[in-house]
Parts: sequence; C-alpha cells; structure tokens
Amino acid sequence: MTVSWIKTKPTGCLMRRRKELFFFRLVISPDPEREDTYRDLHMRGIAKKTIQHLEEKLNLQGEIQFVAAIHNDHTWIRHIHAIVLVPHKLSKEDFQVFQDLKSAATAEVQRQRQQLDQMREAQRERTARYLIYDKADLAQAAPFDIMACSECGAIQPAEVLSRVLFRCTGCGHIQSRYQYAESQSREAGPQLSL
Repeated sequence: MTVSWIKTKPTGCLMRRRKELFFFRLVISPDPEREDTYRDLHMRGIAKKTIQHLEEKLNLQGEIQFVAAIHNDHTWIRHIHAIVLVPHKLSKEDFQVFQDLKSAATAEVQRQRQQLDQMREAQRERTARYLIYDKADLAQAAPFDIMACSECGAIQPAEVLSRVLFRCTGCGHIQSRYQYAESQSREAGPQLSL
C-alpha cells in the first residue's frame, strides 16, 4: 500500500468566510500482487475511509472536503488521486496524522480483501459441490444441467428429472425446460398434449 502526500500553497481565490483553504494531494495505491490481485477492491470505499480517518484525527468531522479520481485505465496498478481541502493551517503535530493515513488505508484494504476472499472461497465451495470427479460417482448421481430457476432466479446446476422437467438445487422448484415455448403456444389457443 502506498499513500503519499504533498502540501501545496493556499490559494487566494478559494476563500470561505475569509478563511483560506489548504490543499493536499493524496495518492492511494493498493499493492496489485498482494492486495488488489483480482482488481475487485472498492476503491471509493478506501478513499472515504481514509478521509474519515483524517477527519477524526484532526478533529474536523464534516469539515474536510475532497475530490478523488480512480485511475484504472492507463496502468495495471489501480490507484486513487485525491485533493484534500483542509479549512485551516496545520501544525507540526497535525502533519503526523498524514503518516497514519497509510495504516488507515492499509487496514481498509485488508478488511475488504478478507471479505472478498471469504466470498470467493464460499462461491468456490458452492460450485465444488456440483463437480463430479469419479466415473463411478457419475453413474450413481442424477444428471445435472445449468438452468435458470423461474422461482428463485438462480443460475446454477439443476437436477434433470426428465427430458422436459428439472429441479432447482437451490430452492427445489420443479419447472419445465421449455417454459417459454409453452407460454407462447397457450396464447395461440387450445392445444392437445399427451
């Protein structure tokens, strides 16, 4: 995790009630190999948590404004550029807070990575239930087919009951494989079925 900051000069054109605003540039860049491996981190959440940490440490809740841009198109390393507006001049002690921003951003990235990895593992375990590795198991098991359930909306392997019917493994709903074709034929008038 890389967090860097650069102090810039206060400008005279941006004044709020005769108070100058001090600008700081902040770059937040998660490590692409260890933290943002799948490029699935919620970068906006990382920026917000980092600024909230800054507000808490400077005792300026709701007073710090920022503008951020997420760069994920010109390099493989996704990162955030932010301009932070602080309503008053910071003391030397206040500048120590900027050193803590790296640990705050890193904590948020690690929290997100842990949650995303747990979700990824749960999905992997869920799909592993439907994988059959042995030919003997294949002969004993009911055939499965990937279908969309009209009841629960899940798209997952379903138990094939006949050429036409299947059972959703998620909710147990039994439906026809050709439900859309049946609904169109019913509109045409009475049909003879066997």
